[in-house]
Amino acid sequence: MKRQFFIINWRSSLYFAAMFIVACIPLVFPGDAPFVNDEPQLFIGAFQANMTHRLAIHGLTGSIGLLYGPLPTWFYQLVISITTVPENWVLLRAGFMTVMIISGLVFLQRGTGLWKWFLPIVMVSPYLWYYSRHLWDNSFLLPFSSLALGFYVFSLKLQKEGKNTTAFYLILLLAIATTLILPFIHFMAIPLTLALLLHMTLYLRKVLYKLLIPTIALLLIVFYLHASYLEILIVSLKNLHPNVSVSPSGWWQGWIFPFLGGRMLSGAQLSYFFGRDWLPDNFVFIILTYISYIAYIMVFGGIYRAGYFVWKQIIFPDKSRNKAIDVQTHLALIALISFVLQIIVGGVSHAFFHPHYYNGMWIIYVYFAWLAVDRIIFMKWGKLTVFVYGISLATILCVVIILAHQRHGGRRWATIENQLEIARKLGNQPRTDVNCKVGYLSKYPSLNALQIICVKDNRERINGPVVIEYATKDRRSGLVRIKSDVKR
Repeated sequence: MKRQFFIINWRSSLYFAAMFIVACIPLVFPGDAPFVNDEPQLFIGAFQANMTHRLAIHGLTGSIGLLYGPLPTWFYQLVISITTVPENWVLLRAGFMTVMIISGLVFLQRGTGLWKWFLPIVMVSPYLWYYSRHLWDNSFLLPFSSLALGFYVFSLKLQKEGKNTTAFYLILLLAIATTLILPFIHFMAIPLTLALLLHMTLYLRKVLYKLLIPTIALLLIVFYLHASYLEILIVSLKNLHPNVSVSPSGWWQGWIFPFLGGRMLSGAQLSYFFGRDWLPDNFVFIILTYISYIAYIMVFGGIYRAGYFVWKQIIFPDKSRNKAIDVQTHLALIALISFVLQIIVGGVSHAFFHPHYYNGMWIIYVYFAWLAVDRIIFMKWGKLTVFVYGISLATILCVVIILAHQRHGGRRWATIENQLEIARKLGNQPRTDVNCKVGYLSKYPSLNALQIICVKDNRERINGPVVIEYATKDRRSGLVRIKSDVKR
Protein backbone atom coordinates (compact mmCIF):
# COMPACT_ATOMS: atom_id res chain seq x y z
CA MET A 1 0.00 0.00 0.00
CA LYS A 2 2.82 2.41 0.84
CA ARG A 3 4.48 1.68 -2.47
CA GLN A 4 1.24 2.38 -4.38
CA PHE A 5 0.82 5.67 -2.52
CA PHE A 6 4.37 6.63 -3.46
CA ILE A 7 3.77 5.88 -7.16
CA ILE A 8 0.58 7.96 -7.27
CA ASN A 9 2.33 10.79 -5.47
CA TRP A 10 5.34 10.63 -7.77
CA ARG A 11 3.22 10.75 -10.91
CA SER A 12 1.14 13.63 -9.61
CA SER A 13 4.28 15.53 -8.63
CA LEU A 14 5.76 15.01 -12.08
CA TYR A 15 2.55 16.20 -13.73
CA PHE A 16 2.35 19.36 -11.63
CA ALA A 17 6.04 20.03 -12.24
CA ALA A 18 5.45 19.76 -15.99
CA MET A 19 2.46 22.09 -15.75
CA PHE A 20 4.45 24.62 -13.75
CA ILE A 21 7.28 24.60 -16.28
CA VAL A 22 5.04 25.06 -19.33
CA ALA A 23 3.11 27.81 -17.52
CA CYS A 24 6.35 29.74 -16.95
CA ILE A 25 7.63 29.51 -20.54
CA PRO A 26 5.65 32.53 -21.86
CA LEU A 27 7.14 34.63 -19.04
CA VAL A 28 10.72 34.13 -20.26
CA PHE A 29 12.31 37.15 -22.01
CA PRO A 30 9.20 39.39 -21.88
CA GLY A 31 11.08 42.17 -23.66
CA ASP A 32 11.24 40.04 -26.80
CA ALA A 33 7.52 40.35 -27.55
CA PRO A 34 6.39 42.09 -30.78
CA PHE A 35 4.80 45.52 -30.81
CA VAL A 36 3.70 46.50 -34.33
CA ASN A 37 0.57 47.63 -36.17
CA ASP A 38 -2.54 46.88 -34.04
CA GLU A 39 -0.81 46.63 -30.67
CA PRO A 40 0.28 50.30 -30.40
CA GLN A 41 -3.15 51.41 -31.62
CA LEU A 42 -4.75 49.45 -28.78
CA PHE A 43 -2.41 51.01 -26.24
CA ILE A 44 -2.89 54.52 -27.58
CA GLY A 45 -6.64 53.98 -27.29
CA ALA A 46 -6.22 52.68 -23.74
CA PHE A 47 -3.99 55.62 -22.79
CA GLN A 48 -6.39 58.20 -24.23
CA ALA A 49 -9.33 56.59 -22.43
CA ASN A 50 -7.39 56.64 -19.15
CA MET A 51 -6.57 60.31 -19.64
CA THR A 52 -10.29 61.07 -19.84
CA HIS A 53 -11.03 58.78 -16.85
CA ARG A 54 -13.47 56.56 -18.72
CA LEU A 55 -13.67 53.12 -20.25
CA ALA A 56 -12.97 52.88 -23.97
CA ILE A 57 -16.12 52.64 -26.08
CA HIS A 58 -14.73 50.33 -28.76
CA GLY A 59 -11.59 48.54 -29.85
CA LEU A 60 -9.88 48.31 -33.21
CA THR A 61 -11.48 48.60 -36.63
CA GLY A 62 -11.45 45.38 -38.64
CA SER A 63 -10.37 44.83 -42.24
CA ILE A 64 -13.93 45.36 -43.57
CA GLY A 65 -14.74 48.35 -41.36
CA LEU A 66 -16.39 46.57 -38.43
CA LEU A 67 -15.58 47.92 -35.00
CA TYR A 68 -14.48 45.32 -32.46
CA GLY A 69 -15.46 45.27 -28.81
CA PRO A 70 -13.69 47.27 -26.10
CA LEU A 71 -12.87 44.45 -23.66
CA PRO A 72 -9.20 44.03 -24.74
CA THR A 73 -8.73 47.80 -24.52
CA TRP A 74 -10.20 47.75 -21.00
CA PHE A 75 -7.62 45.13 -20.07
CA TYR A 76 -4.81 47.32 -21.38
CA GLN A 77 -6.27 50.34 -19.58
CA LEU A 78 -5.83 48.38 -16.37
CA VAL A 79 -2.34 47.25 -17.38
CA ILE A 80 -0.94 50.72 -18.12
CA SER A 81 -2.55 52.09 -14.95
CA ILE A 82 -0.48 49.51 -13.04
CA THR A 83 2.81 49.91 -14.89
CA THR A 84 4.31 51.85 -17.81
CA VAL A 85 7.14 49.34 -18.30
CA PRO A 86 6.51 47.37 -21.53
CA GLU A 87 8.19 44.20 -20.24
CA ASN A 88 5.67 44.22 -17.39
CA TRP A 89 2.82 44.60 -19.87
CA VAL A 90 3.94 41.37 -21.49
CA LEU A 91 4.32 39.62 -18.12
CA LEU A 92 0.81 40.63 -17.03
CA ARG A 93 -0.67 39.67 -20.36
CA ALA A 94 1.19 36.34 -20.64
CA GLY A 95 0.42 35.47 -17.02
CA PHE A 96 -3.28 36.16 -17.48
CA MET A 97 -3.43 34.22 -20.74
CA THR A 98 -1.58 31.21 -19.36
CA VAL A 99 -3.56 30.93 -16.13
CA MET A 100 -6.91 31.29 -17.90
CA ILE A 101 -6.06 28.85 -20.71
CA ILE A 102 -4.76 26.22 -18.29
CA SER A 103 -7.85 26.69 -16.12
CA GLY A 104 -10.14 26.16 -19.09
CA LEU A 105 -8.21 23.08 -20.21
CA VAL A 106 -8.29 21.62 -16.70
CA PHE A 107 -12.08 22.02 -16.52
CA LEU A 108 -12.33 20.46 -19.99
CA GLN A 109 -10.17 17.51 -18.93
CA ARG A 110 -12.06 17.00 -15.67
CA GLY A 111 -15.36 17.11 -17.52
CA THR A 112 -14.41 14.57 -20.17
CA GLY A 113 -11.76 12.38 -18.54
CA LEU A 114 -9.42 12.81 -21.51
CA TRP A 115 -5.75 11.90 -21.04
CA LYS A 116 -4.38 14.67 -18.83
CA TRP A 117 -0.80 14.47 -20.12
CA PHE A 118 -1.84 16.04 -23.40
CA LEU A 119 -2.49 19.31 -21.56
CA PRO A 120 1.19 20.26 -21.04
CA ILE A 121 1.88 19.28 -24.66
CA VAL A 122 -0.77 21.76 -25.83
CA MET A 123 0.92 24.47 -23.78
CA VAL A 124 4.23 24.16 -25.66
CA SER A 125 2.69 25.03 -29.03
CA PRO A 126 4.78 27.82 -30.63
CA TYR A 127 1.56 29.48 -31.79
CA LEU A 128 0.15 29.52 -28.28
CA TRP A 129 3.45 30.92 -26.93
CA TYR A 130 3.42 33.71 -29.52
CA TYR A 131 -0.21 34.71 -29.03
CA SER A 132 0.06 34.52 -25.23
CA ARG A 133 2.66 37.31 -25.33
CA HIS A 134 1.19 39.25 -28.25
CA LEU A 135 -0.32 42.51 -26.91
CA TRP A 136 -3.30 42.23 -29.23
CA ASP A 137 -7.10 41.83 -29.11
CA ASN A 138 -7.91 38.79 -31.26
CA SER A 139 -5.78 36.40 -29.19
CA PHE A 140 -7.91 37.03 -26.08
CA LEU A 141 -10.23 34.52 -27.73
CA LEU A 142 -7.86 31.75 -26.61
CA PRO A 143 -8.42 32.05 -22.84
CA PHE A 144 -12.09 33.03 -22.98
CA SER A 145 -13.03 30.26 -25.41
CA SER A 146 -11.12 27.76 -23.26
CA LEU A 147 -12.98 28.91 -20.17
CA ALA A 148 -16.37 28.98 -21.91
CA LEU A 149 -16.06 25.43 -23.20
CA GLY A 150 -14.33 24.13 -20.09
CA PHE A 151 -16.92 25.57 -17.70
CA TYR A 152 -19.79 24.28 -19.80
CA VAL A 153 -18.44 20.76 -20.20
CA PHE A 154 -17.71 20.51 -16.48
CA SER A 155 -21.24 21.69 -15.68
CA LEU A 156 -22.60 18.97 -17.99
CA LYS A 157 -20.58 16.42 -16.05
CA LEU A 158 -21.95 17.65 -12.71
CA GLN A 159 -25.49 17.47 -14.08
CA LYS A 160 -24.87 14.01 -15.49
CA GLU A 161 -23.76 12.86 -12.03
CA GLY A 162 -26.89 14.37 -10.50
CA LYS A 163 -24.92 17.03 -8.64
CA ASN A 164 -27.35 19.91 -9.14
CA THR A 165 -25.63 21.82 -6.37
CA THR A 166 -24.63 25.44 -5.95
CA ALA A 167 -21.32 24.60 -7.62
CA PHE A 168 -23.16 23.32 -10.70
CA TYR A 169 -25.26 26.47 -11.05
CA LEU A 170 -22.26 28.72 -10.44
CA ILE A 171 -20.11 26.98 -13.06
CA LEU A 172 -22.98 27.03 -15.56
CA LEU A 173 -23.39 30.78 -15.02
CA LEU A 174 -19.65 31.22 -15.56
CA ALA A 175 -20.01 29.28 -18.82
CA ILE A 176 -22.86 31.56 -19.90
CA ALA A 177 -20.91 34.70 -18.97
CA THR A 178 -17.73 33.73 -20.81
CA THR A 179 -19.74 32.60 -23.84
CA LEU A 180 -21.56 35.94 -24.01
CA ILE A 181 -18.26 37.81 -23.77
CA LEU A 182 -16.64 36.01 -26.74
CA PRO A 183 -18.20 37.98 -29.65
CA PHE A 184 -17.48 41.24 -27.83
CA ILE A 185 -13.78 40.37 -28.06
CA HIS A 186 -13.80 39.42 -31.74
CA PHE A 187 -16.39 38.26 -34.25
CA MET A 188 -14.28 35.22 -35.10
CA ALA A 189 -15.77 33.61 -31.99
CA ILE A 190 -19.31 33.64 -33.42
CA PRO A 191 -19.31 29.96 -34.58
CA LEU A 192 -18.33 28.68 -31.13
CA THR A 193 -20.64 31.15 -29.38
CA LEU A 194 -23.64 30.07 -31.47
CA ALA A 195 -22.89 26.38 -30.95
CA LEU A 196 -22.66 26.78 -27.17
CA LEU A 197 -25.77 28.95 -26.86
CA LEU A 198 -27.73 26.60 -29.11
CA HIS A 199 -26.78 23.57 -27.02
CA MET A 200 -27.52 25.37 -23.76
CA THR A 201 -30.94 26.45 -25.02
CA LEU A 202 -31.97 23.03 -26.29
CA TYR A 203 -30.41 20.72 -23.72
CA LEU A 204 -30.49 22.77 -20.51
CA ARG A 205 -33.65 24.79 -21.07
CA LYS A 206 -35.22 23.52 -17.83
CA VAL A 207 -32.09 24.40 -15.85
CA LEU A 208 -31.90 27.80 -17.54
CA TYR A 209 -35.51 28.40 -16.55
CA LYS A 210 -34.50 27.86 -12.92
CA LEU A 211 -31.63 30.30 -13.47
CA LEU A 212 -33.80 32.77 -15.38
CA ILE A 213 -33.15 35.74 -13.07
CA PRO A 214 -29.33 35.41 -12.84
CA THR A 215 -29.15 34.63 -16.58
CA ILE A 216 -31.14 37.75 -17.44
CA ALA A 217 -28.95 39.70 -15.01
CA LEU A 218 -25.83 38.48 -16.86
CA LEU A 219 -27.32 39.49 -20.19
CA LEU A 220 -28.22 42.94 -18.87
CA ILE A 221 -24.75 43.47 -17.40
CA VAL A 222 -22.96 42.43 -20.60
CA PHE A 223 -25.19 44.54 -22.85
CA TYR A 224 -25.17 47.50 -20.45
CA LEU A 225 -21.36 47.56 -20.41
CA HIS A 226 -21.33 47.41 -24.21
CA ALA A 227 -24.32 49.71 -24.88
CA SER A 228 -22.24 52.56 -26.32
CA TYR A 229 -20.22 50.10 -28.38
CA LEU A 230 -23.35 48.51 -29.83
CA GLU A 231 -24.65 51.92 -30.91
CA ILE A 232 -21.42 52.68 -32.77
CA LEU A 233 -21.29 49.16 -34.19
CA ILE A 234 -24.75 49.55 -35.74
CA VAL A 235 -23.66 52.82 -37.36
CA SER A 236 -20.44 51.21 -38.66
CA LEU A 237 -22.48 48.52 -40.44
CA LYS A 238 -23.46 51.18 -43.00
CA ASN A 239 -19.83 51.81 -43.90
CA LEU A 240 -18.57 48.28 -44.51
CA HIS A 241 -16.21 47.66 -47.41
CA PRO A 242 -14.68 44.55 -49.02
CA ASN A 243 -11.59 43.04 -47.49
CA VAL A 244 -8.86 44.22 -49.86
CA SER A 245 -6.49 41.51 -48.61
CA VAL A 246 -8.76 38.74 -49.93
CA SER A 247 -8.05 37.42 -53.41
CA PRO A 248 -11.24 36.68 -55.43
CA SER A 249 -9.43 33.86 -57.21
CA GLY A 250 -8.84 32.10 -53.89
CA TRP A 251 -12.52 31.82 -52.95
CA TRP A 252 -12.28 28.04 -52.53
CA GLN A 253 -9.48 28.29 -49.96
CA GLY A 254 -11.84 29.75 -47.37
CA TRP A 255 -13.82 26.49 -47.46
CA ILE A 256 -10.68 24.37 -47.01
CA PHE A 257 -8.90 26.55 -44.45
CA PRO A 258 -10.88 25.36 -41.35
CA PHE A 259 -9.75 21.77 -41.99
CA LEU A 260 -6.12 22.79 -41.46
CA GLY A 261 -6.47 24.01 -37.86
CA GLY A 262 -3.91 21.43 -36.74
CA ARG A 263 -1.40 24.11 -37.68
CA MET A 264 -2.04 25.75 -34.30
CA LEU A 265 -0.65 22.67 -32.54
CA SER A 266 2.36 22.25 -34.80
CA GLY A 267 5.54 23.99 -35.91
CA ALA A 268 4.20 24.55 -39.40
CA GLN A 269 4.59 27.88 -41.23
CA LEU A 270 6.17 29.80 -38.36
CA SER A 271 7.88 31.94 -40.98
CA TYR A 272 4.58 33.84 -41.04
CA PHE A 273 5.73 35.57 -37.84
CA PHE A 274 9.46 35.83 -38.41
CA GLY A 275 10.04 35.98 -42.15
CA ARG A 276 11.63 33.74 -44.72
CA ASP A 277 14.92 32.00 -43.82
CA TRP A 278 14.57 33.00 -40.16
CA LEU A 279 14.14 29.45 -38.88
CA PRO A 280 17.03 26.95 -38.96
CA ASP A 281 17.34 25.00 -42.20
CA ASN A 282 19.34 22.12 -40.75
CA PHE A 283 18.20 18.53 -41.05
CA VAL A 284 17.31 18.05 -37.37
CA PHE A 285 15.01 21.07 -37.15
CA ILE A 286 13.29 20.14 -40.41
CA ILE A 287 12.66 16.61 -39.12
CA LEU A 288 11.26 17.99 -35.84
CA THR A 289 8.94 20.26 -37.83
CA TYR A 290 7.69 17.35 -39.92
CA ILE A 291 7.09 15.30 -36.75
CA SER A 292 4.96 18.15 -35.38
CA TYR A 293 2.72 17.77 -38.44
CA ILE A 294 1.20 14.85 -36.56
CA ALA A 295 -1.09 17.53 -35.15
CA TYR A 296 -2.94 17.66 -38.48
CA ILE A 297 -3.56 13.91 -38.34
CA MET A 298 -4.72 14.21 -34.72
CA VAL A 299 -7.26 16.88 -35.61
CA PHE A 300 -8.60 14.83 -38.54
CA GLY A 301 -8.79 11.78 -36.27
CA GLY A 302 -10.64 13.78 -33.63
CA ILE A 303 -13.16 15.05 -36.18
CA TYR A 304 -13.79 11.43 -37.19
CA ARG A 305 -14.21 10.27 -33.58
CA ALA A 306 -16.51 13.19 -32.75
CA GLY A 307 -18.62 12.34 -35.79
CA TYR A 308 -18.71 8.68 -34.73
CA PHE A 309 -19.97 9.58 -31.24
CA VAL A 310 -22.70 11.83 -32.62
CA TRP A 311 -23.70 9.22 -35.22
CA LYS A 312 -23.93 6.38 -32.71
CA GLN A 313 -25.58 8.19 -29.81
CA ILE A 314 -27.64 10.98 -31.38
CA ILE A 315 -28.37 10.36 -35.06
CA PHE A 316 -28.77 6.56 -34.97
CA PRO A 317 -28.80 5.54 -31.29
CA ASP A 318 -29.13 1.94 -30.17
CA LYS A 319 -32.65 2.07 -28.70
CA SER A 320 -32.29 -1.36 -27.10
CA ARG A 321 -29.58 -0.05 -24.75
CA ASN A 322 -31.68 2.95 -23.61
CA LYS A 323 -28.48 4.70 -22.57
CA ALA A 324 -28.38 8.45 -21.97
CA ILE A 325 -26.09 10.60 -24.09
CA ASP A 326 -22.74 11.02 -22.34
CA VAL A 327 -20.80 14.25 -21.83
CA GLN A 328 -18.23 13.33 -24.48
CA THR A 329 -20.94 13.09 -27.14
CA HIS A 330 -22.47 16.40 -26.10
CA LEU A 331 -19.05 18.02 -26.46
CA ALA A 332 -18.50 16.28 -29.80
CA LEU A 333 -21.79 17.71 -31.03
CA ILE A 334 -20.86 21.24 -29.93
CA ALA A 335 -17.44 20.89 -31.57
CA LEU A 336 -18.88 19.66 -34.87
CA ILE A 337 -21.53 22.38 -34.99
CA SER A 338 -18.83 24.99 -34.37
CA PHE A 339 -16.66 23.42 -37.05
CA VAL A 340 -19.42 23.39 -39.66
CA LEU A 341 -20.30 27.02 -38.88
CA GLN A 342 -16.63 27.95 -39.20
CA ILE A 343 -16.47 26.29 -42.63
CA ILE A 344 -19.49 28.32 -43.75
CA VAL A 345 -18.07 31.58 -42.36
CA GLY A 346 -14.65 30.92 -43.90
CA GLY A 347 -16.13 29.98 -47.26
CA VAL A 348 -18.54 32.91 -47.49
CA SER A 349 -16.00 35.49 -46.26
CA HIS A 350 -13.07 34.00 -48.24
CA ALA A 351 -11.04 34.14 -45.00
CA PHE A 352 -7.87 32.07 -45.07
CA PHE A 353 -4.06 32.20 -44.76
CA HIS A 354 -3.70 34.13 -41.48
CA PRO A 355 -3.26 31.83 -38.44
CA HIS A 356 -5.19 34.15 -36.13
CA TYR A 357 -8.31 33.20 -38.10
CA TYR A 358 -8.14 29.97 -36.09
CA ASN A 359 -8.13 31.69 -32.68
CA GLY A 360 -11.91 31.70 -32.29
CA MET A 361 -11.91 27.93 -32.81
CA TRP A 362 -8.58 27.15 -31.13
CA ILE A 363 -10.14 25.24 -28.23
CA ILE A 364 -12.17 23.14 -30.68
CA TYR A 365 -9.03 22.09 -32.55
CA VAL A 366 -7.40 21.27 -29.22
CA TYR A 367 -10.40 19.11 -28.35
CA PHE A 368 -10.31 17.28 -31.68
CA ALA A 369 -6.59 16.53 -31.27
CA TRP A 370 -7.13 15.53 -27.63
CA LEU A 371 -9.92 13.17 -28.63
CA ALA A 372 -7.60 11.45 -31.10
CA VAL A 373 -4.74 11.27 -28.59
CA ASP A 374 -7.07 9.67 -26.07
CA ARG A 375 -7.43 6.81 -28.55
CA ILE A 376 -3.83 6.75 -29.81
CA ILE A 377 -2.33 6.15 -26.35
CA PHE A 378 -4.01 2.75 -26.19
CA MET A 379 -2.45 1.63 -29.47
CA LYS A 380 0.91 -0.06 -29.83
CA TRP A 381 3.64 2.60 -29.71
CA GLY A 382 0.85 5.14 -29.15
CA LYS A 383 2.23 6.80 -26.04
CA LEU A 384 5.70 6.87 -27.58
CA THR A 385 4.29 8.58 -30.68
CA VAL A 386 2.58 11.25 -28.60
CA PHE A 387 5.72 11.66 -26.47
CA VAL A 388 7.92 12.15 -29.55
CA TYR A 389 5.39 14.65 -30.92
CA GLY A 390 5.44 16.57 -27.63
CA ILE A 391 9.25 16.60 -27.49
CA SER A 392 9.47 17.86 -31.09
CA LEU A 393 6.99 20.64 -30.32
CA ALA A 394 8.83 21.65 -27.15
CA THR A 395 12.19 21.63 -28.95
CA ILE A 396 10.85 23.82 -31.78
CA LEU A 397 9.50 26.25 -29.19
CA CYS A 398 12.83 26.42 -27.33
CA VAL A 399 14.69 27.10 -30.59
CA VAL A 400 12.24 29.87 -31.50
CA ILE A 401 12.55 31.49 -28.06
CA ILE A 402 16.36 31.44 -28.19
CA LEU A 403 16.55 32.76 -31.75
CA ALA A 404 14.00 35.52 -31.07
CA HIS A 405 16.12 36.62 -28.12
CA GLN A 406 19.41 36.48 -29.98
CA ARG A 407 18.08 38.22 -33.08
CA HIS A 408 15.91 40.79 -31.26
CA GLY A 409 12.77 39.58 -33.01
CA GLY A 410 12.62 39.21 -36.77
CA ARG A 411 13.02 41.41 -39.82
CA ARG A 412 9.30 42.16 -39.75
CA TRP A 413 9.35 43.43 -36.17
CA ALA A 414 11.79 44.59 -33.53
CA THR A 415 11.19 43.57 -29.93
CA ILE A 416 9.27 45.87 -27.64
CA GLU A 417 12.42 46.27 -25.52
CA ASN A 418 14.44 47.40 -28.54
CA GLN A 419 11.70 49.81 -29.62
CA LEU A 420 11.53 51.30 -26.11
CA GLU A 421 15.24 52.06 -26.34
CA ILE A 422 14.60 53.93 -29.61
CA ALA A 423 11.62 55.78 -28.11
CA ARG A 424 13.68 57.00 -25.14
CA LYS A 425 16.30 58.44 -27.49
CA LEU A 426 13.58 60.20 -29.46
CA GLY A 427 12.28 61.84 -26.29
CA ASN A 428 8.73 62.49 -25.17
CA GLN A 429 7.83 65.17 -27.73
CA PRO A 430 6.91 64.96 -31.45
CA ARG A 431 9.82 65.37 -33.85
CA THR A 432 10.15 66.31 -37.52
CA ASP A 433 13.86 65.58 -37.86
CA VAL A 434 13.63 61.80 -37.95
CA ASN A 435 14.67 59.81 -41.01
CA CYS A 436 13.16 56.36 -40.47
CA LYS A 437 14.53 53.68 -42.81
CA VAL A 438 12.59 50.84 -41.15
CA GLY A 439 9.37 50.50 -43.08
CA TYR A 440 6.99 49.24 -40.41
CA LEU A 441 8.22 51.81 -37.85
CA SER A 442 7.37 54.65 -40.20
CA LYS A 443 4.03 53.08 -41.14
CA TYR A 444 2.73 52.09 -37.68
CA PRO A 445 2.61 54.18 -34.47
CA SER A 446 4.58 51.83 -32.21
CA LEU A 447 7.32 54.34 -31.34
CA ASN A 448 4.74 57.08 -30.83
CA ALA A 449 2.78 54.86 -28.43
CA LEU A 450 5.88 54.09 -26.38
CA GLN A 451 6.87 57.77 -26.34
CA ILE A 452 3.57 59.03 -24.96
CA ILE A 453 3.05 56.20 -22.45
CA CYS A 454 6.56 55.24 -21.28
CA VAL A 455 8.96 58.14 -21.89
CA LYS A 456 8.60 60.62 -19.04
CA ASP A 457 11.48 63.00 -19.82
CA ASN A 458 14.21 63.80 -22.36
CA ARG A 459 17.25 62.59 -20.43
CA GLU A 460 18.22 60.11 -23.15
CA ARG A 461 17.07 62.20 -26.13
CA ILE A 462 19.45 62.53 -29.06
CA ASN A 463 19.26 66.12 -30.29
CA GLY A 464 19.47 67.11 -33.91
CA PRO A 465 18.52 65.08 -36.98
CA VAL A 466 18.47 61.34 -36.34
CA VAL A 467 18.16 58.22 -38.46
CA ILE A 468 16.44 54.96 -37.46
CA GLU A 469 17.76 51.92 -39.29
CA TYR A 470 18.48 48.22 -38.96
CA ALA A 471 21.56 47.64 -36.85
CA THR A 472 22.82 44.81 -39.04
CA LYS A 473 22.59 43.60 -42.62
CA ASP A 474 21.56 40.16 -41.40
CA ARG A 475 18.04 39.81 -42.79
CA ARG A 476 17.14 37.46 -39.95
CA SER A 477 17.77 40.13 -37.31
CA GLY A 478 15.14 42.58 -36.14
CA LEU A 479 17.56 44.78 -34.15
CA VAL A 480 16.99 48.49 -34.82
CA ARG A 481 19.19 51.42 -33.81
CA ILE A 482 18.99 55.19 -33.74
CA LYS A 483 21.89 57.58 -34.32
CA SER A 484 22.61 61.15 -35.30
CA ASP A 485 22.09 61.77 -38.99
CA VAL A 486 25.22 63.76 -39.75
CA LYS A 487 24.41 63.83 -43.49
CA ARG A 488 21.42 66.05 -42.77
